Amino acid sequence: MKSLYKISLLFVGLTLLFSCSKNNIEPKPEPEPEPDTLYYNSKFDLYVENSNSEGKQNLNIYEELVVKINFIDIQGEYSKPIVRSGFDSIVWKVPGVFSEKGRDNSVLVGKGVVFAQPGAYTLFVQGYNKGEVICKDSVEFEVKNDRDFFGVNWKDEEDRHFSTYVENVNGFHLNHEFFYNNGVKYATLTGFSSNSSEGNNKMIKEKIHQTFNKFLTNLYGESKYEFKGTDYRKSDLMDEYKAIFKTEAREYSYPLKIWQTSKNNIAIMIEYFRNDPDDYWYIVKAEPRE
Repeated sequence: MKSLYKISLLFVGLTLLFSCSKNNIEPKPEPEPEPDTLYYNSKFDLYVENSNSEGKQNLNIYEELVVKINFIDIQGEYSKPIVRSGFDSIVWKVPGVFSEKGRDNSVLVGKGVVFAQPGAYTLFVQGYNKGEVICKDSVEFEVKNDRDFFGVNWKDEEDRHFSTYVENVNGFHLNHEFFYNNGVKYATLTGFSSNSSEGNNKMIKEKIHQTFNKFLTNLYGESKYEFKGTDYRKSDLMDEYKAIFKTEAREYSYPLKIWQTSKNNIAIMIEYFRNDPDDYWYIVKAEPRE
């Protein structure tokens, strides 16, 4: 009887023990969700290639510097899939100059910057996730006009040419080239648009013309010669052009304005393709004034 009573007490004691233990066990917490991005509320680590100074970057108009995001420092090693999963887009913007992001299903992790006018600029880089800025940084640029003509020094004697671009200046690109051939040096500035085949073709061309006028007038003042008519193919400035420039004008090419500065002879030309009045483009041509 006593043995049965002891067994009963032991059973009750174990039941209470297990009951208390069960009631005191804390429920296992749910795992916290992973952040949407590895860079949430963080700052990009930007670096500038071919940089020539600390802090504020100094460059000449039409001199290109490449700015990139240093993902190696942020996540240990570069990984495109991780970058894409962290951002919906990365927007590169210089107010009043350009704003650009990657194409669909990609992000823009580096950008070449070129400026057509001197001044102080700031490049802003903003990373977006679900429509919100989650990471950002900026780089300042001091842009000067220290060379002979845009990005060219006429003393250079290399047989070469180069191209640089200004993104989205009034909706188009500018292409700058320098040529040295058999002792003759000249530079050209042309404009083009990726949308030039659409209905806004003529509007883009006229914006390019206006931009050339603006750039050159801001830098060098009013032109010495100007064609006042409306039919450009009747320009009466060809005699002045031939007297001033060493390189011949192309066929169906006509000068509209000519500048003469202490270092340069400069002309805005209109060039027609096979003399078609609807197929034309504008070009700036410059030579050293000797």
